[in-house]
Amino acid sequence: MVAAPGKADLVLHQGLVLGHPGSDSVAISGGVIVAHAPFAELKPLVGPRTHLIKLAGRTVAPGFIDSHIHFREAAAAATGISLQRCRTVGDLLADLRLAAGKTPPGNWMRAFGCDEAMMLDNRGPTRAELDESLPKNPLRLRHQTLHATWLNSRAIALLGFEAPDFTPPY
Repeated sequence: MVAAPGKADLVLHQGLVLGHPGSDSVAISGGVIVAHAPFAELKPLVGPRTHLIKLAGRTVAPGFIDSHIHFREAAAAATGISLQRCRTVGDLLADLRLAAGKTPPGNWMRAFGCDEAMMLDNRGPTRAELDESLPKNPLRLRHQTLHATWLNSRAIALLGFEAPDFTPPY
């Protein structure tokens, strides 16, 4: 079903349009958002073939694009050890030691959720602390924002970051 020229194919109306506080509706034509506004202002875009979906207060996130792959990173983080509840470096290291006790030596460990801004210590773990807590396993600890990583020495060595010819990619 194709809408008439100048008319929307689809209008989502009477909801919350994320990022656009004055809008409660979105008009879509050819798979592209052509307008957002209060529903009364979008009525001229509604034709006899326009599909209307009443949101009934639900939220729509128009044009949600994650250009740097947070969806994949979040999925990968979800398969690791969650450290989001930890509020001190000591708690974080204790949780990592507990998980390492259940992980065969040499196997990679992935953890997620450290955020120095949320820690009572106002810092993340040091490399020495990670090495002491996880002497037999390489570790990648992702920051809560997915924009930073802590590695222990085993991980750094396996990744070749300490090789004499290693140059960081700036």
